[in-house]
Amino acid sequence: MKYLVNPLVGVNEILLGSDRGSVVKIIGAPESVEGRTEYYDEARFQITYTRKGYVEFIEIYADEPDLIEVEIFGVSAFQTNKEELRQIVETFGNCSISEDDEYPHVYLFESLSLSFWSDSDPNDFSEEEVEQYSDDFRASHFFKSVGIGTKGYYS
Repeated sequence: MKYLVNPLVGVNEILLGSDRGSVVKIIGAPESVEGRTEYYDEARFQITYTRKGYVEFIEIYADEPDLIEVEIFGVSAFQTNKEELRQIVETFGNCSISEDDEYPHVYLFESLSLSFWSDSDPNDFSEEEVEQYSDDFRASHFFKSVGIGTKGYYS
């Protein structure tokens, strides 16, 4: 599965601001629903709607990064090192990171309503843990989800 993420616009044919009916025509019915969020687990995709039923947030997650390809600003969102991805987004998106209390697990670019998430960061590991949990340490250099929202979503 391949996704092209365009901040403030959408993912592939699913546009921010689209109504629920348009989304269902494009990708079908969700596998599950929780509140205003619909989950497409097989596609590793979720969509959150406004109270009036318009797409307000889209998130793609990589619990198995080899199964999906997610591109943003011409690079792979899940196979590009976090710091390299940060530089690319800041350059091409003409913005800077908004460091909040979840940084470095969350990189938030408020002006683009764009976020990246990872459950771990290289700084979470002690020297002993780096050797003991080498696969987890390597994985901590990359993000596991990317989310985009409508303008002002994170404000």
